[in-house]
Amino acid sequence: MYLVAAALLLTAATFTVVGTIRDVIEGAGSREIADTGVFILDRVLLLFIIAELLYTLRLVNFGGRILVEPFLYIGLIAVVRRVLVITAEFEQGRSDSTDFLTQIGALSGLAIAFTVAIYLFRRSERQQQT
Repeated sequence: MYLVAAALLLTAATFTVVGTIRDVIEGAGSREIADTGVFILDRVLLLFIIAELLYTLRLVNFGGRILVEPFLYIGLIAVVRRVLVITAEFEQGRSDSTDFLTQIGALSGLAIAFTVAIYLFRRSERQQQT
């Protein structure tokens, strides 16, 4: 089961890399440099999420216990990815300021929630060890 999941994640990473290279080459003449930068940033952060999922899969305790902390980090990376993409799109004039502020506010709240969850999780682990 774990090998199948790892193979699927590696396949997704491969398709992401190949698709990114293909889209950058095909759109080089018709796309602005800033658009290409945002596109590449989005894809690189997506690769970080896939890599974190692979790392988490490797850390899964085979005794039936799933580790929580790596999934919190995956969520935090996803939030940061979205914030960076939304900010880049807003700077290019693709987004309304009200929508931008609403999305950034919601994502900021989500980032704070993930950070607090990671802090509380680590704190509870230290208390269980003593």
